[in-house]
This record gives sequence, C-alpha cells and structure tokens, in this order.
Amino acid sequence: MGASLPDPWWFHLDLDVLSTEALPAVDYPQDGGLGWKELAAVTETALDAGPVGWDVTIYNPDMDPQRTDARRIVRFLGSAVRARAS
Repeated sequence: MGASLPDPWWFHLDLDVLSTEALPAVDYPQDGGLGWKELAAVTETALDAGPVGWDVTIYNPDMDPQRTDARRIVRFLGSAVRARAS
C-alpha cells in the first residue's frame, strides 16, 4: 500500500466507516460499513505505511450516554498504537 502514497501523507480516519451495529454513536448512520476487526486491519495497514500523522473523527457523545462506544474507541486506538509500537 505504501508504495502508491505520496510522501509525506496523513491518515484521516472517520469512524462512520463502521457499521451502525459496530458504532451507533454517529450523526449520520448508514447501512453497511465495516466491523471493528476490518477497521483494525485497514488501520494497521495504513499505520505500517508510515503516515506523518493520524486523526480520528466522527463520534457523537450525545448518542452514547453510557459512554460504551467511547470506551470501545479508546480500546481500539490503544490496540492500534500498541501494535504499531511492537
């Protein structure tokens, strides 16, 4: 993947690529989408390609009163960073 990317490049991840079942706390839920395992694979590939930075967007805390999705997002980010560090 990295061979076709400009250098430097930035990894922008909108969490609304996830299915509504995987992440309901988004403003515009839509049919289809990735599961967390699929997103992890995409993220790992992107991070292995060496971006100069990474941002993560699209989470609506008003739609997550128990913060269940917030905790899932934090676990996902922690796993991605740990996998990259090892």
